[in-house]
Amino acid sequence: MPRWARSVAIFTLVLTACTGTTEPVPAAAAFAAALDARLGAWEPPGDLDATRAIAGDAERLRSAGVAAGFREVEVEQLTAELAWEGPGQFATSQLEWWSQADRIRDFSSHVKSLIAKETEAAVARVTGPGPFSTLSASLVLTARA
Repeated sequence: MPRWARSVAIFTLVLTACTGTTEPVPAAAAFAAALDARLGAWEPPGDLDATRAIAGDAERLRSAGVAAGFREVEVEQLTAELAWEGPGQFATSQLEWWSQADRIRDFSSHVKSLIAKETEAAVARVTGPGPFSTLSASLVLTARA
């Protein structure tokens, strides 16, 4: 293994936005409901549940790092408050996330803009039209080879 390959490897896994409990933030719930109403319920890839089970549990995530061959593995939970300019920025950001982007990738730009407007309106109904914030809980895995 080249010397540079043995340098510090840092992996960050960001989990779904949540308030530190199993309840989603209202903006995320409104967004998801609006998107599902338009496109039908999301069918996640078959292996996603297993991946989330590991990524969502600090000890299992640490064990996965060790099993991957890293000698120093640390897992830390971070909670961050994310500030949004308004519902439009939130909806656009959510639509760009891989799981949502995959759902709308084959649509025309026009249809994508209509979906963005629908999801923005749904978020605005729970947050109001202006700036708001959400909490995001993340497990961060730091692994050194």
